[in-house]
Amino acid sequence: MLGTVARQGAVRDLTWDRMNFTRRAIDLRVDHDGPRKRRALMPMNNMLFEVLTEAKEGARSDYVVEWAKGQIASIRKGFARAVRNAGLTGVGMHTLRHTTAVHMIETVAR
Repeated sequence: MLGTVARQGAVRDLTWDRMNFTRRAIDLRVDHDGPRKRRALMPMNNMLFEVLTEAKEGARSDYVVEWAKGQIASIRKGFARAVRNAGLTGVGMHTLRHTTAVHMIETVAR
């Protein structure tokens, strides 16, 4: 989520066939013929490319974010646990979208 500005539903629905490692792009759109839900085709930065390349090697399902060889029902619980374990407060999933947007603006402004 941090590397794409994607909402949790887009990340939860993301499958490996929508990753283009050659072009370093992630297709967040729902499908190519139906509604796009304002999702985009996002570039992979270097960090995301490396993480996703490694994750694909160990993938056990078609889903990028998976649990027990299938699609996860929700990201919220795991995210909340990670925030708690990191000792952070006041951090929600939408915080990742804001942080990524700021980084993108900073990159363009340079």
